[in-house]
Amino acid sequence: MSDSSRTWQVAAGDGERAYPDLCIKWSVILDGPGDLGPWPKCRQALLDRGTTPQMAAELRRFCEEISDGDRIVLRVGLSKVFGVGRVVGDYEWNEAFGDVDGWRIQHVRRVRWHWIAPSGQPMQFAGTPMKIGTTQRLDAPAVLTWADGVEAKPSTGPLPLLPTRTEPLELDRLMEHLFFHGLGAASLSELQSKVSDIIQLSRWYDARQEDPSESETVSHLVMPLLRALGWSAQFAAVEWQKLDIALFKRLPRGDESLDTVVEVKKRGSSLTRALGQAQGYANGSGRVNCGRIILTDGIRYSIFVRREDGSWPPTPEAYLNLTRLQDSYPVLGCQGATAAFMLLSRDWDEGFTSGRNSKKRASRVSWSG
Repeated sequence: MSDSSRTWQVAAGDGERAYPDLCIKWSVILDGPGDLGPWPKCRQALLDRGTTPQMAAELRRFCEEISDGDRIVLRVGLSKVFGVGRVVGDYEWNEAFGDVDGWRIQHVRRVRWHWIAPSGQPMQFAGTPMKIGTTQRLDAPAVLTWADGVEAKPSTGPLPLLPTRTEPLELDRLMEHLFFHGLGAASLSELQSKVSDIIQLSRWYDARQEDPSESETVSHLVMPLLRALGWSAQFAAVEWQKLDIALFKRLPRGDESLDTVVEVKKRGSSLTRALGQAQGYANGSGRVNCGRIILTDGIRYSIFVRREDGSWPPTPEAYLNLTRLQDSYPVLGCQGATAAFMLLSRDWDEGFTSGRNSKKRASRVSWSG
């Protein structure tokens, strides 16, 4: 194989979280951490922060050694392949990828995919022929031979335009948005105070390099926010019938009055991975009025709203990161902080819609100015 046709294996996640669909959708491969800016300016700052030399070397490989025209094999784990393509152009840094299920992976290479896993079902190889590490030269004969066979002739169509991050949203401005939308919180000043407290506590955990347990996350991060959004103790049950938090629209508490399933994970954990479990709870017998699923680690919130046919969408209606407020998430294709707070509020049904008509709901919760 010529030097201009080198093959790289690039990971799209790990055993905890994976994002091959996002790489395919945007024609990219991604690497991180990228929160300290573009390479190579970020190199010394990463090392000062404690990034291992091995991780820094892998990032350098991703940003400097991969070249235009090189072949990419997109993997998850050491035996599954989701895409085969060719690199287009040079290294880029894109802030829009600064929160992908909690990962900061703003380092970007464009890829034109020539083979994509059909119906999302990857090519599965026997054993573990590929290497550990985000970006490595691929030397597994079985994978190389297979890639030679499936790679189509290069196409010349335009790549999709990359998303751009919307402007960060200041907390004061967010409160103005919520006020204009008539959010029925007990007090916007109380809500702002609670959000500020949670952000400070998150920074305290970061400084100590300590992650709270799920129980501590519920007590110190999630419940204070829900209380400020109108969920009193009577309507918010902790550890109710295997649910981390169950929110009820009316009393008495029961399957029929269950409004929202809240699945809580440890801070920094994948939220996407928890969706299936939460759907199982929401679809339980008698829970036909359960219209929302909230996945959270106490800082990040993904809010899903049941469709009219009773199914759940694969992507959230809104996403919220309390330490990274913005009003939309183009990478995820969903709304941001303003819509998320309204959907988290107990007054959502009365103030906006029933949650069963997605077109009406979208028009009511989105903010246009």
